[in-house]
Amino acid sequence: MTKERVLEISSVTPMLSHGADNKSPEIRIPEFKSAMRFWWRALSYFKSNGDKNFDYLKKMKSLEGKIFGDAKENASPISMKFKKLDKKFRTSKATKIIGEYDYNIKGFKAVEFKMSLALKYPQVLREIENWDFDKYYSLLEIVSVLGGIGQRARRGYGAFKIEDSDIYSNISLEYLKEKINGIFGEIYEVEESNYIKEENVIRRKKDYIPYCEFPFVEEIFIGKKEIEFDDYEKNMKKGIGKNFDADKFFEKNKYKFKRVNRYACPVYISACYKEETNKIIPVITILNNTHISKSKEYKEYRKYVLNIVGECIK
Repeated sequence: MTKERVLEISSVTPMLSHGADNKSPEIRIPEFKSAMRFWWRALSYFKSNGDKNFDYLKKMKSLEGKIFGDAKENASPISMKFKKLDKKFRTSKATKIIGEYDYNIKGFKAVEFKMSLALKYPQVLREIENWDFDKYYSLLEIVSVLGGIGQRARRGYGAFKIEDSDIYSNISLEYLKEKINGIFGEIYEVEESNYIKEENVIRRKKDYIPYCEFPFVEEIFIGKKEIEFDDYEKNMKKGIGKNFDADKFFEKNKYKFKRVNRYACPVYISACYKEETNKIIPVITILNNTHISKSKEYKEYRKYVLNIVGECIK
């Protein structure tokens, strides 16, 4: 008998998601799978157990292939499918989304749909150490809080909620820490931030820092109060536009990213929905950035990043 959970999902912030033509608004299952993979990698930690030849990335890729499937010999133990897709989606054209940018991205202002999470190959799942079907659901809950789907997901768009999940009503540093550690082990603690003094965060423990060329979660901030979406969007614009002089900064750097001199920002801005008040709580996640991490320019960049955090969680 197939094990299955049917999830009712609705957007919390506009979803800037589209199809293959990059124009028509469209919600796609691969976006959810991709987000689950990304946050699984960013939150994980793998021990060497004294093995001098231990290859962190090789271990990560091997386990990821077993949990989510890969192009080699591993089939995904689960399947994700839409159960019911409302054809009457409201669409919006988002122009000048944040700061001085002008992407002209089309997306959904609001959207609701049902999606199934089903166990397809239980025999494959049984062979994965410290993993079970319920952890897929728990991971999706965490994804809904830390980062959304679609374009501009790092900038607060694409956040969603799962109906009947208790993660939103219980959101707090301690609760979210336990939720994450329940999947990945005792990797995180609630302590003072390394970046903003006297500000408590969910922080990766020092003994669980991956030594590899891959971005991993360092700290997670949760906003102090519930706010309207308009204020959430305004704070994002202020934090990025006012405190981040992109042109001046990029003149100093020659790192190429998609034909533009820029860094991939190590900060995710997201939102947790509070049904009781119909408001949201900002959630900010800082990831380690693997590019030029010890350079003077990178340190300057991180200062700008912290201004974003300061604006969004106040």
